[in-house]
Amino acid sequence: LMAFTSAWGPPQHRWKPSPMMRPLHTTTAPTMGLGGAPASPHFASCMQRYMYFSSWFMTCNSYFLRIFVPVKEELRMEGLHRLRQKYGLGEARALYELVMQQRFNLSRNDILLGKDTTLSAKDKAELQIILDRMADGEPVQYVLGYEEFCGRMYMVNSNVLIPRPETQQLVRLVVQNVAVGDSVLDIGTGSGCIAITLSLLGFKTTAFDVSKEALDVAKQNAKRLGAEVCFECENILQPKSYSKHWKAIVSNPPYICVSEANEMDDNVFCHEPHLALFVPDDDPLLFYRAIAEFGCKCIENDGWLFFEVNR
Repeated sequence: LMAFTSAWGPPQHRWKPSPMMRPLHTTTAPTMGLGGAPASPHFASCMQRYMYFSSWFMTCNSYFLRIFVPVKEELRMEGLHRLRQKYGLGEARALYELVMQQRFNLSRNDILLGKDTTLSAKDKAELQIILDRMADGEPVQYVLGYEEFCGRMYMVNSNVLIPRPETQQLVRLVVQNVAVGDSVLDIGTGSGCIAITLSLLGFKTTAFDVSKEALDVAKQNAKRLGAEVCFECENILQPKSYSKHWKAIVSNPPYICVSEANEMDDNVFCHEPHLALFVPDDDPLLFYRAIAEFGCKCIENDGWLFFEVNR
């Protein structure tokens, strides 16, 4: 991508770059990142076209253009203005691009070309609602209704935790240590992202959750993605007796002490389910102990127990 201009006509009418947009290099043709000739001290003759660009601008993936050539329609929207006030320029623009891509199928290049200003009246109204919800602190994943996990999109809402990238490491550990085709139990499945991913990789998976609302979300995800998972409503703190045994148990249980709530971001504390987040201050290992005790009865010989843990 390059910002360019043509210098036509008499010198007094030729375009002059402002100090903030003065190019680092000047060349007479695109060089595909191979560098340019030193900047000329004179403007081009009336029939010569100069291309102004900088390697910094290209390396930063269009950030230069997005700062100095803002979309006017974007800046007039109160929702986006509030978004920038809450998250700062960089994160606000990243969120805006994510919304454009996932909800309106517009790429970053489309935004740079101003296609986000040609939305229909219906789409503009929807966009304003989305921006307002995010400006009020609601996570973008809940606003859009989906989040990616291990290369697949999962439906999410306020009944389930938003899948985190670090939780993908649990899946990797299972794949590295357990044979495909073995049985795996996911305790506290939430959106079902762990159990569904393992099922689609060839494992026989069962998933527990104490929340019926969370299980509804997980079942919808499994159906949409074509995964075979046995879902059961189960309170692991008071589990039923099971004769079945699993080769591995995997869990991302609640592990944040209530006293740590003031350290959390508002968009997490105010919107994600506390049932899946918090444990009592006087018993932070409550779920780890309960799952370990359950595992002693229900894991096969030479089986595995995989946990996500707090910092």
